[in-house]
Amino acid sequence: MLAGAAGATAMNAVSYLDQAVRGDSATTSAAGSSVSKTAQHTTDAAGSVGSATENKRAEALGPLGGLGIGLGVGAVAGLVRGSNATPPKAVAAIATGLVAMAVGEGAAVATGAARSDWASPANLLRDLVPHLAYGAVTGWALHRMVDPRTSVVSRFRR
Repeated sequence: MLAGAAGATAMNAVSYLDQAVRGDSATTSAAGSSVSKTAQHTTDAAGSVGSATENKRAEALGPLGGLGIGLGVGAVAGLVRGSNATPPKAVAAIATGLVAMAVGEGAAVATGAARSDWASPANLLRDLVPHLAYGAVTGWALHRMVDPRTSVVSRFRR
């Protein structure tokens, strides 16, 4: 989970750097505003104060869900890394990033906050790059924690 936390931090940094450079809204990553886009359309006709509070709560769920996904995928990656399965680092990093992206998209669909802005390759790339940063940093952190002296993880020593 610690490696997943490091990866989630890297993913957020890449996402926010992209946002700062482009001067645009957050990307649609799990830490982005997929839930807040849905929340913007949930105000009632009266525009009551309760609606604003509910919108703010819904906006918080995107980043919290993204963090939870990052920790969970990091934990699973740690289990895989600690087993006999030791893929090359690049393969593990890409796979971990793609799994995190798939889980995030699945969570968005399951909660009704599905994203629909992958219409262009640029938007897809804008979502893919932070997830690949997540995979790379998660893999690096796992490697440093499990066996920092070698490039291959041996079985757990007792």
